[in-house]
Amino acid sequence: MNLLRYIVGGSDVLGMNARNLNYISAGDNREIRRTIDHKLLTKRALRKAGLPVAATYGIISSFHSLHDFDWAALPNSFVVKPNLGLGGRGIIVVYGKQKGSSNIWIKADHEPIDVAMLKTHVGNIIEGNFSLGSQPDKAFFEERVKIHPDLKPYVYRGVPDVRVIIYNGVPVMAMLRLPTKKSQGKANLEQGAVGAGIDMSTGITTSGIIGKGKIIIELPETRLKVAGIVIPGWHEVLSLAVQAQRAIGISFVGVDIAIDKDTGPKILELNVRPGLKVQLANLAPLRIRLEQVKVKKDTQVEQAVAIGQSLFGKTTNKEVDTHSGRTLIGIVEPVKLLYGKKDLKEFPVMAKVDTGAMSSSIDRGLAIKLGIDVKSAKTKFVRSAMGREQRSYIELMFKLRGEKVKAMVSLADRSKLAYKFLIGRRDLKKFLIDPQVKRKRGV
Repeated sequence: MNLLRYIVGGSDVLGMNARNLNYISAGDNREIRRTIDHKLLTKRALRKAGLPVAATYGIISSFHSLHDFDWAALPNSFVVKPNLGLGGRGIIVVYGKQKGSSNIWIKADHEPIDVAMLKTHVGNIIEGNFSLGSQPDKAFFEERVKIHPDLKPYVYRGVPDVRVIIYNGVPVMAMLRLPTKKSQGKANLEQGAVGAGIDMSTGITTSGIIGKGKIIIELPETRLKVAGIVIPGWHEVLSLAVQAQRAIGISFVGVDIAIDKDTGPKILELNVRPGLKVQLANLAPLRIRLEQVKVKKDTQVEQAVAIGQSLFGKTTNKEVDTHSGRTLIGIVEPVKLLYGKKDLKEFPVMAKVDTGAMSSSIDRGLAIKLGIDVKSAKTKFVRSAMGREQRSYIELMFKLRGEKVKAMVSLADRSKLAYKFLIGRRDLKKFLIDPQVKRKRGV
């Protein structure tokens, strides 16, 4: 942290003592903090609030239940965690079963682990070897989130996550945590993972560190740059982090979110004592940001997200209306059409935004080019300026300004039109249109 004080000036950097005194101990109910320390209690509260969390497969709370546990019921892939764990200690990520074996799994570091080894590890968890204050603990088995394809090239085996710092309901700073070979597939900086600072306005990484604070330009053992990684569904990640903070009712917290390739963002856990290396990853001080946050208690989630993006974004590539919290778009926008049956691929195209049209539409020829089965399109009658007519519709997902939109899109002959894709008002609920907003061609 001394390096950060040298770079940005010492008085604005948040140190551990100031964090504990001014933002952890001040104002919050001790019972709430105790709930957050218990991962299972936190998950229960978040699930009760209707927020997405990783599924729990089983809990072992004593040596008696350890003896009776049905190991055969575990899926091929899972994560073992201590309920009171701290700093990523005691976590084992399991990727799948060893070929030809029913009771031997393979960990993220490629090493095998069998039932006897799992029993030993769970026993250590129960004895409190990984818990806060060495308290007797519980072990639980959790769903392993499947890596989003946009992040897969930057990760060694394990699951990356986004740590979002929330204060008084506003996202103030965030970093992408990338597992490495040294961290054995765990997204924990203390164990050698990479932490990449994120531009709050765009969800694009800007700078990074590895381990305990070494600044890096490229990811280890690759030539991939730390800067420029786009976080999928960035706005949804921030919104989910704000909702998690509000569901628990604590003013200062770190929210860890992983992005599943099939189901999107999921909350992994909350941290009442979030590490301060997020400042070094962003090359920006946290104290000054916390002091800028002054919002009303009745501020809506979307407004809180917009405030965080507006106050703490480094660029203006993504413009946000601070009243509605919706992303500003123009009448012509670059989008990415998502296609493919298994691994989704992206096709960049310029789209016309038309509030006069109810639904979005795609050129039939383009749909065929992308391999979309147009023969299975659903048909229905609609009213239009031409009267009552029959149209064919397909399901299609597309990305607009970092937001993923799932739509029923009509097939049309747009071969002679300037734009092969049109976005109708039904798919514009997350956006606010400003005709003066202009975009460059390309995505």
